[in-house]
Amino acid sequence: MFLTPSGRFETNTKVCLSFSAYHPELWQPAWGIRLILEAIISFLPTPADGAVGALDWSSDERKRLAKDSLNFSCAKCGKVVDLLTQLCQTVKEKMKENEFAKEIEALHVHQRRNEATNNANKQPSSSDNTSSTAMNDTDATPAQNQDNPNAQTSD
Repeated sequence: MFLTPSGRFETNTKVCLSFSAYHPELWQPAWGIRLILEAIISFLPTPADGAVGALDWSSDERKRLAKDSLNFSCAKCGKVVDLLTQLCQTVKEKMKENEFAKEIEALHVHQRRNEATNNANKQPSSSDNTSSTAMNDTDATPAQNQDNPNAQTSD
């Protein structure tokens, strides 16, 4: 059920989607919250085609409703914009408190040091100045083989 008007789904009405109660035979235990949210998002721009709980409002009207949805206030939860602000702050705090964050940062520091050391240790070798295609004695012309009497020439 959707609580805020979207122009795509009716409010306070069960909607007919493959992962909803309308189709329990299609339920997959592997579906998680993320996959379900991605599915809902993918349904938003599609036509309603008569599905239960679906609406076919114009794109402009949907955009207006999306902007207005920040002002929606749930009787139980409060204003959406306040909830989103709190959620963002909570996520930022948890990221700071993450027990692995310090370890990950230390690994990044070590990686940067190693890269800097590797770059500093790179010395141009004498092979860098030579041609990448080496010629053997049989590839040389007869004039080039004057110093090597054993070289075979093809005439």
